[in-house]
Amino acid sequence: MMPVVARAQRGVPPDPGYDLHLAPAATLLALRNDLSLLQEALRIILPRPEYPGLEREAKGIRHDVRVLDDQVREHLEGRHDGPVGGTAVVNWLRQRVQRLRDDIDHLPRRKGDSPATPSF
Repeated sequence: MMPVVARAQRGVPPDPGYDLHLAPAATLLALRNDLSLLQEALRIILPRPEYPGLEREAKGIRHDVRVLDDQVREHLEGRHDGPVGGTAVVNWLRQRVQRLRDDIDHLPRRKGDSPATPSF
């Protein structure tokens, strides 16, 4: 098994069996906040047909967060067995969001674009 840090650096999700406990509520809320800020940055910068990967990556992140939300809800309702929503998984998702935000922040500006994406 690859260590969690090495997996995250390669863009590979952590092994869900590594972290058997639900992440603290504050960590889950931080992920939600990160995702909201990403959505705002994307709203300002898109559509950019020359960068199709931005929306594709954002869509993948949103999907993974929805899956995590469903798993956490099922876990809290007692309908999900096994590891779910551990800190390692949440931190991996937060890293993906931050990498995409960094990519957006470094895009060349076009005439008519906002002076910069929001610095949250």
